[in-house]
Amino acid sequence: MMLMFTQLKSRNIMFLVVFFWLILPIEAQIVGTPFVRNFERSDYQGGFQTWSIAQGDNGMMYFGNNNGLLEYDGINWILYPLPNSSIVRALCKGKDHVLFSGGFNEIGYFELGKMGGVTFKSLLSLVPEESRDFGEIWKIFMHSDGVIFQSFSQLMFYKDNEIKIIKAPSSFHFSFLVNGEYYVNDLEKGLMRYSMGELFPLVGMERLKGLELWSVLPFENKLMIATASKGIYLYDGNSLKEWACETNTLLKPQQIYSAIRLSENELAFGTIQNGLLISDRTGKPLQELNWRDGLQNNTILCIHKDQFNNLWLGTDHGIDYVEINSSLTRLSYNYGLSTGYTAIFREGNLYLGTNQGLFITRWNVPDHELSHSRPFKIINETQGQVWTLNEIGGALFCGHNSGTFIIEKDRATKISDVAGGWTYLEIPSQNNKVIGGTYSGLILFEKINGQWTFSKRVPGFSESSRSLTIDTDGSIWMAHGMKGVFHLWLNEQYDSIIQFDFYNSQNSPLNDYAVNMAQTNLGILF
Repeated sequence: MMLMFTQLKSRNIMFLVVFFWLILPIEAQIVGTPFVRNFERSDYQGGFQTWSIAQGDNGMMYFGNNNGLLEYDGINWILYPLPNSSIVRALCKGKDHVLFSGGFNEIGYFELGKMGGVTFKSLLSLVPEESRDFGEIWKIFMHSDGVIFQSFSQLMFYKDNEIKIIKAPSSFHFSFLVNGEYYVNDLEKGLMRYSMGELFPLVGMERLKGLELWSVLPFENKLMIATASKGIYLYDGNSLKEWACETNTLLKPQQIYSAIRLSENELAFGTIQNGLLISDRTGKPLQELNWRDGLQNNTILCIHKDQFNNLWLGTDHGIDYVEINSSLTRLSYNYGLSTGYTAIFREGNLYLGTNQGLFITRWNVPDHELSHSRPFKIINETQGQVWTLNEIGGALFCGHNSGTFIIEKDRATKISDVAGGWTYLEIPSQNNKVIGGTYSGLILFEKINGQWTFSKRVPGFSESSRSLTIDTDGSIWMAHGMKGVFHLWLNEQYDSIIQFDFYNSQNSPLNDYAVNMAQTNLGILF
């Protein structure tokens, strides 16, 4: 079945611009705003976030989503969860109606039916047992040496029914395939090229070492390298220079997350802060699309150009279809905030933690109304994903993708660079200490001379610690998103772990994933 997308029967249009050319090429100057079709969570019955997109040989669209693989035939949506119900962040179209995929500690492929329907085949049994706790799969590529599955801890090469492993020197971030060459970014070694079973750091890349690289594209016999906040660089094989253009200037504060080449002359950049930007190869901006123009969300996690040369966008809050290849455009306006994850009212201010940063506005509580004359503004230094806001001991802790901040009115002070501040708890017996859960375990803060400061990582435990609660005996319970529940006993100073127990579906009534905890007067409920 081939997807056929026609004009929507009803649209909120202020003005309609009609062009009378037979075909409006994508390279032509864009007038007005492309039509955008929104697919909300209620439409596709999946999770909010969509991380990857592919189109099958059957013409159907496939989406890697928080809840699994979504299939769309132009009318109907079907969800296919992975066996362990984990997030599908990566898809790669293979041969013979195969779509390679992966999740948390899972790799394999979906067999696609010619008329729809999907069957998942796991390849996990081919992975050496000691290498099966690899975490989430973030990227998958077809390479001459096999299908490459990339997690933060290792690369897995699948070929001839075998899997070979390359471990990360420190920690991988993202990987990229450019003109058949495979590159992977290691947070200590920098961007590395794969060749003959080994990884080789690229020379002249010292400026970008330690940075998260979100996209690498081919560009005029060079590599175009997009960073989150430092903008775009061009690499010629020996040296690196910044892409000097208006597009790069615009993108720096918007934080690039995704990018693709649309044609020889055009590129599309998805950002965290401001939606989609299309530019020509000289760096001249041609089109900007964000929530004002009809997108559901300003954070673009992935971009895919389909067989009709239109764009599918996986966002932080739904899926959008952008008709950039249509001869019809519109002029319209609406506005709103991005995806919210946490909020708190404090000292006359309303704080909203979003996927784009921490926002603040004055709030007149008696009126229960937000004033349009006092719009939300972002607090400097907090651009990016905010996970939590916890008020502890008179201070406001902000958990962020990049670390931990203390918020004082409209100012943010970073007190920890340990990535992924999930949550924070005051230690009841020691009100000058706070324990925090991060992507990589527990961290400890101490209040010294009235100021909260980072003390140390708590050694002996490196699991992602998103949900924490302290029991009456001072022990800590941690619910992992995909594995189960950990019960930890720390020493009196809470700076080292004495022992921990682990509970999952194998040894308890608990599920392996999506376990929530609540502390009540009856004890801790799971």
